[in-house]
Amino acid sequence: MKINILFSVFLTLFEYSKCFDFSSYDQNSKYSILQKQSFANYQIPKKVVCYYSSWSRNRPNAAFNPEDIDPNLCTHINYAFAKIRYGQLIPMEIYLEETYGYNIGLYQRVINLKRHNPKLKVLLSIGSHDLTGELKRIISNKSKRHHFIRSAIDLITKYGFDGIDLNFDEKKNY
Repeated sequence: MKINILFSVFLTLFEYSKCFDFSSYDQNSKYSILQKQSFANYQIPKKVVCYYSSWSRNRPNAAFNPEDIDPNLCTHINYAFAKIRYGQLIPMEIYLEETYGYNIGLYQRVINLKRHNPKLKVLLSIGSHDLTGELKRIISNKSKRHHFIRSAIDLITKYGFDGIDLNFDEKKNY
């Protein structure tokens, strides 16, 4: 079974937990959510998280480029993926994602969508089929965590991302 943990989902659930009581059960419905009185007027900010995968530009007869994204449809765009190598966050395909001369890279093309929607947040998604082992090695060692965090900050600052999305797939047999 694959468990997919997204920080954006966790944060959204955290927002819900501030204004709802999940502990009640109503016999008329399988799930019951009772609104707490103290948060009766609390508005949960709507988040629409869209993923853009770099390989979608190569789909036969259905290529999808960053410019095809409606920047007003999403509140957040997660660019998939960056990768971790030797404890450091690096672009998945640097030759496509980085800008060289007149060739504007995919990172910049996605970031440019903020020109049409200044409230848009663009996050760099970290993930891949081999992330699990690499991430476990980083998490288990303080100096490796520091090195990884420093490289993540450097990378998102260099390219203009608003943050990172950790797409961590843990495979277990249940």
